[in-house]
Amino acid sequence: MYMKRTVRIFVLFLIGLSLFFTACHSPKTTSQETFFTWEDSYNRHVQLDTAPQRIVSISPAITEVMFLVGAQNKLVGVSDFCKYPPETMLITKVGGMHNINFEQLLSLHPDVVLIGSMISQQDVDAIEKMGIPVICIVEESSLEGMAEMMEVVGKITQCEEKGNAEAASWREKIAERKATQSRGPQMRLLCGRFRRRWGLYLPERHAYSGDYRIGWSS
Repeated sequence: MYMKRTVRIFVLFLIGLSLFFTACHSPKTTSQETFFTWEDSYNRHVQLDTAPQRIVSISPAITEVMFLVGAQNKLVGVSDFCKYPPETMLITKVGGMHNINFEQLLSLHPDVVLIGSMISQQDVDAIEKMGIPVICIVEESSLEGMAEMMEVVGKITQCEEKGNAEAASWREKIAERKATQSRGPQMRLLCGRFRRRWGLYLPERHAYSGDYRIGWSS
């Protein structure tokens, strides 16, 4: 009886000792899954650890796409040029694309700032020095770039299903247009109300010509 008790105590001691050394030598870091990682249009590796809930868009095209995918409720700030859809007039403005109001921007406490191609590297650096991640999504370099922007914005805003659906629809329309028209005038990308003042020229000469985002330019 005494021997069995001694053996039992010894076994428990060895188990406890084993657990002790395992705890001491095990890494104490906890694995955390990254929400979003991507190489943006400025060839920068960007990473978001958590899903952003407060977003500032300094691009009319990106702002419009956020409404398109149903993520407008996450917009806390937009540029002065973001005027479409009309609901953008109710969102706080953070200045133009060449004269960003950094004080206003910082006061909004954004989780991320989304920009297009018209923001200087100097301004990007200034925003990041404030501790705010910046993601550049250049959409006007190609018609396919528009579809990619819908997908990326959808993923960033947790509206991935809607973003992918809109991108697929866009690609279908482009393919239909290319299949039915072999020649055409030069194209330009025209985004929302922004299209009335600015035209961003595209290399492709064939595309869906609708009233949403693309218009013909002679």
